[in-house]
Amino acid sequence: EDHRKDIPIGKPLDNLKLYVVDPEGKRLPVGAAGELWISGPQVSLGYLNRPEKTAEVYIGNPFDTEADHGRIYRSGDIVRYLPSGDIQFVGRKDMQVKIRGFRIELKEVESVIREFPGIRDVTVQAFDQEGGGKFIAAYVVSGETVDVEALNRFILERKPPYMVPAVTMQIDSIPLTQNQKVNKRALPKPERKAAPVQESNAPMNVLEQQLHDLVAEVIRSEEFGITTPLSYAGVDSLSAIRLAVLVSKRFGVDLDSRTLLKDGTLQTIENEILRHLLEAPSEEPAPVDPAGKEALSAPLSHAQTGVYFECLKNPTSTLYNIPYLLTWPAGTDEEKLAEAVKAVAESHPALHFHFTNEGDSVVQTVSDSVPVEVPVKEMTPAELDGYKHAFVRPFNLQRPPLYRFEIVKTGERVHLLMDVHHLVFDGGSADLFIREVCAALEGKAPAGEKYPYLRFVSDQMAAQEGEAFEAARAFFAEKLGGCEGASEIPQDLPKSTEAGMIGEAVCKPDFEKASRLCREWGITPAHLFLSAVAYVVSRYTNNRDVYLCTVSSGRSNLKTADTVGMFVNTLALGLHLGEGTVREFLQQTAGIFEETLRHEDYPFARIAADYGFQPAIAYAYQVGVLSEYKTGGGTVDQELLELKVPKFKINIKIESRGVVVQYDDAAYSSALGRSLAESIVAVTERMMERPEAKICSLSIISPSQEEALSRIRQVATAEAPFRFFHAC
Repeated sequence: EDHRKDIPIGKPLDNLKLYVVDPEGKRLPVGAAGELWISGPQVSLGYLNRPEKTAEVYIGNPFDTEADHGRIYRSGDIVRYLPSGDIQFVGRKDMQVKIRGFRIELKEVESVIREFPGIRDVTVQAFDQEGGGKFIAAYVVSGETVDVEALNRFILERKPPYMVPAVTMQIDSIPLTQNQKVNKRALPKPERKAAPVQESNAPMNVLEQQLHDLVAEVIRSEEFGITTPLSYAGVDSLSAIRLAVLVSKRFGVDLDSRTLLKDGTLQTIENEILRHLLEAPSEEPAPVDPAGKEALSAPLSHAQTGVYFECLKNPTSTLYNIPYLLTWPAGTDEEKLAEAVKAVAESHPALHFHFTNEGDSVVQTVSDSVPVEVPVKEMTPAELDGYKHAFVRPFNLQRPPLYRFEIVKTGERVHLLMDVHHLVFDGGSADLFIREVCAALEGKAPAGEKYPYLRFVSDQMAAQEGEAFEAARAFFAEKLGGCEGASEIPQDLPKSTEAGMIGEAVCKPDFEKASRLCREWGITPAHLFLSAVAYVVSRYTNNRDVYLCTVSSGRSNLKTADTVGMFVNTLALGLHLGEGTVREFLQQTAGIFEETLRHEDYPFARIAADYGFQPAIAYAYQVGVLSEYKTGGGTVDQELLELKVPKFKINIKIESRGVVVQYDDAAYSSALGRSLAESIVAVTERMMERPEAKICSLSIISPSQEEALSRIRQVATAEAPFRFFHAC
C-alpha cells in the first residue's frame, strides 16, 4: 500500500526472535542497519562436518536464556527494523565491499544494472586489485550485445562514480553452484583495462600526448584514448584530485576534480587548457581610493554566493528570510522605539544593499536613496497572532530595501516585527541589531561600523591569493579527498513528491555532568556531542566514514564585531571511526573540529563543487547562544517566525532544552527522529562513563529503545477463536 520498491520481508514467526546487531554484537534501534541474528527452535545444530564454520555462525544467545532460544544463527543478512515492526532487507554481509573508502552493497549495483534495457541476468563481484584495494566487476547476460559505455552512463546517472563497475563482461549465463548460488570460481577472470585504443582515438598532438602521459602516471596504465571517460580508465576520487593538481602546476589551469570523474576525458582537459590560453587576461583590480572613501559596491562574498543562486531558483520563497517578533517591556514608548530602529538601521550599510548583474558578475551596491520607514499600528493580540505570519513576504533582491520593520501596539505591550533577508543579515547581525536598539532606547546613539561589509568582501577576495587560503584548500583536500558524497541516513518513509515540513524530537542529556567532564578532559561540550552524533550516524549508515556539516559565525576577525552582514558560513566535517578508545576519538574529533573552524573562510561553494558535497545532516552546538536583551527595567521577548521548511534532511542541534533532532517529515518518521535523539543521548552518557573503552564497543541503544525492541515480537498464548485447517 506504500507503493514501495523495497518491500519489507515482514515480521518474525511467533516462535522466532530476531535481533539486528552492530559489528560488536550490540542491538541496534529501529532504522539502523545491522546483521540479522535468529533464535528459536528452527535454528539447526550447525553445518555437517564443518566444525569451524559452525563455531563461527552458531553462537550462544546473549539476549535470552529460554531453552528454545539459547542458540543464535548469524545469518549474514544486513537488515533494519522499520517502525511498523517489519524487517527491511538491505543486503548481505558478504556482499558488502569497500570501494574507494566507501562500503557498498553489490546487490545495489546489480539492481541498477537489471533496470538497463535488454539485461536478462547479472552478477556483480569484488576482486582484489594490484597495489591494494578492491574493484568491482559486472557479468551481464543479454540476448544482444551490451553497450558497456551506455550501461556505465546509465549507472552513473543513478549512483555515485565508485559504484560503476571497473570491468563489465558479457557472458552466456551466470554459473551456479549446486545450491543455486553464483559460482564465483567459474566466472571468467576480469581484466581491468579499457577497450583497445583505436588509432583515431590516440593522442594527435604534443598537448594531447603530454596530458596522456600525466594521466598514465596517475593511474599507471596507458590503455585509454583521448575520448575515453577517465572514470572508465581507472581514475577515482583521489587520483582525480592528484591529476587536477598536476594539470594546475603544469598548465596553470584549475580543474574541477568532480567533473573529471563524472564526464572528463583528455579532450575536455585539452579544451579547458586552450580556453584558458585564448581568454584575455582579467582586468587589474581598481586601486584603493587614497582619500579613504568607502566603496559603494562589491561582488558577492563566499557565504552569499550559494544563497543568492538558491534565491534566484525560488524567487517567491521566504526560506532565506530572517523574521522576528520582539515584544518590549510594558511602558515602552512606540514612537521612541521607531526612532531607535531607524537610527540603528541607518548606521549599517549592508541593510541598504541591493543586487544587480554587471556582465557575468553579480554586484551588491549600497543604496542611500530609500529612507528607513517604521510604521506604527494598533491591533488586538489575536489580530497580531494572525498578522505576524502574513508580515513575512518575499523580497525583490534588485530593489532596496531588503528589510521590513513595523511596530504593533496591543494594549499595554509594544511589539517590533522585523524581517531581513539573509543575504544582508545573519544571527550575529540580529544580536548586534537588537542590542543597539536597546541601547538607543536608553539614549545611546549607534556608533556606526568601523569595518563595513563591503570592505570585508574586498579583503576576502584579496585573501584568495594568500597562503592561508591555500592551506585551507589543502586541509579540505586531505579530509574530504575520499568523499563521494555526504552521509545520509536512509529514509524510513515511502518516497513522496510532496514537500515535507520540519518534524522535531527532543531528548535531554546531563549537561552539568558533560560540562564538568569536558573541563577535566580538555575538550568542550561541543566536541563531546559532535563525537556522539558522528558515532550514531556511523552506526545508522553502517559506515565508519562520516561526512556532515556544521555552521560557523564567520566572525573570527574581531573587526567584524560591530558589522551587519552575512558572515555565517557552512563548514564540511569529515570524521573517521578507528579502533581507538573513546578518549582518543574525542580528542581526534576535537582536533578536526577546531582545525575546520580555523579554515572557516574557505568557500563552501568550492567544497560542494570539488567533492560533490551536498550535506544531508547538519550539526550545531547552540547552548548559551540565545542572548537576553534588557531595556527599561524589563526583558525583550523573542520569537523567530521562520517557515517550518527543512534546509537539511536532518538537523541536529544541541540546545539548552536538550538534543534537538529536526527532520524532514516527508522522508523520516517521528519514531526515527525520536530514536536518533535518544541514541545520541545514550552514546553521550556511555562516552562519559567509559572513556577508556574501545569506541566501537559502545551501544547506541537507549533504555526506552531496549524496551521497545523487547516488545517488537511478543509471543501470546490463548485458545484460538476459530478452527485450524489441520483440525478440520
